[in-house]
Order: sequence, then structure tokens, then C-alpha cells
Amino acid sequence: MYKVDLHTHSIISHDGGITKKQYKRLFDKKVLDCIAITDHNQTSFARSLHDELGDKIIIGEEIKTLDGDIIGLYLKRTISPGLSASETVAEIKKDGGLVYVPHPFETIRDSLQEDKLLEIIDKVDVIEVFNGRGFWRGQPDKAAEVSFTHKAAMASSSDAHCLPGIRSAYSLVEKFPDSKSLVDLLQKGQLRKKHAPFYSLICPGFNKLKNKLLI
Repeated sequence: MYKVDLHTHSIISHDGGITKKQYKRLFDKKVLDCIAITDHNQTSFARSLHDELGDKIIIGEEIKTLDGDIIGLYLKRTISPGLSASETVAEIKKDGGLVYVPHPFETIRDSLQEDKLLEIIDKVDVIEVFNGRGFWRGQPDKAAEVSFTHKAAMASSSDAHCLPGIRSAYSLVEKFPDSKSLVDLLQKGQLRKKHAPFYSLICPGFNKLKNKLLI
């Protein structure tokens, strides 16, 4: 089985902190087999590391839409933020990417609520039914119910913003994924659903402060 994490943030995200060296170490130590780097509104770090490591790295982007965050996976270009959910989905599909919905229904983070998700549900490939940083704010049961009802693939991902946040939540699939096989593999796969260490919740805030000071 291959361990796949479809939602992580590198040092390029304003609140991210995972370095190139740390991503490489995750593969060297066989912590994960395939990782999507889904920085906020940019893909430069993911593209650079994909050039070095190949398909172990999925080029992704967590895109801020007018209706909540949407992730594009297997992207060839950066999708601009500030569009509606339906417009963003259209851009992802135009690029040949997969539509992944992170932390749905949450109210603390910028998440798609049920009405907006259902407007695009026929174009959604994967729904994140477990988020490693969700703790009390996540709604995994509701996310799983919507995924099952509308036949979207389910994923468990870390949403890690620092190294301690990784390895708790991921998806297990029977073959190494690519853009054509990922959805089907997730449909048949298993989910590792465990929250990250509680202290990892401070990573985004700490990273925001650190990154501001480095500018």
C-alpha cells in the first residue's frame, strides 16, 4: 500500500513551514510515498520540487475562492484566487487538474459550506473527509455522508504546515497514483484518520510571524 498525503503547505505559503529538505527526508525515511504540496494561491515551490523528485510530488494549490477554499491537484499552472467556486473549478478542469475540497463545512477556516459545495458537486473529484488539523472544528461525518451520497472519492490528509503535522492523517492506496488513477484508487483505498499533535496547531501562526520577519 502507498501512503499519500494530498494537503500540505511548504515555506512558500504565508503560514507554511515545511522545507525542501524536510519533504525529501519524508521520502527517504518512507514516512510517505506521495505528497501533494498545496500552497496558498501559488505553485512555484511544488513545481520546483516536482522537477527534482518527479511524481512523488503532486503539484497542487489551495485556492482562495469567493465561496471558500478549493484545492487543485495535478496542476500545470497557478490558478488565480478571488473567483467563485464554480469559476475556480472550471479553471482547474481546464488545466487538466482534479478538484479536491479541503475541510468542508468548517466555519473557523475559509471552507465551502454545504450550499456552495452542492452547486459544484458534479465536478468534485475528492472530498477531504478527515483533516489532521480539524480537532473540534472538523465535520468528518457530514463530509463522509456527502461524499458517499454523491460518489466523490474520500481522502484523509494532514493539512500540515510544519513537519510535526505530517504522518498522522493520510490515504492508503494499492498503486502509486497519477492524475488518471488517483480518484479510483481512493475509492478502493483506506484512510488513516488521526489528528496531528495538538501543539502543531500553533505552526500556522508561528510561521506567519516568522515569514513576516524574514521579508
